Amino acid sequence: MTTSPVDPRAFALRPVRVDIKNDRFINYEGTTFPKNPQSGCSLMVRRLAAFGYIVKDSDFVLDVLDEDGDIVQDFSISRQGFEYLRSKLKFRRERDEG
Repeated sequence: MTTSPVDPRAFALRPVRVDIKNDRFINYEGTTFPKNPQSGCSLMVRRLAAFGYIVKDSDFVLDVLDEDGDIVQDFSISRQGFEYLRSKLKFRRERDEG
């Protein structure tokens, strides 16, 4: 599946899982790339696309965040794509507030 280019405002990537059973989103830690955030985000999205991990519909989403932490783009990814990102970026689940 081809993807649109990563938004030029891209600063960080944040995986998200949709918990359908409990009707909520589970956010994971965002990751940025200190030397060149936009380039790092773009590289990871291109890798996901090359491996076929970007899909039309999934319970897993990759949010592209700007420098303020706002979502500027998102991609549906497969479970395998989520696990690939976890192996490369070493993110963990964010703490639930409340």
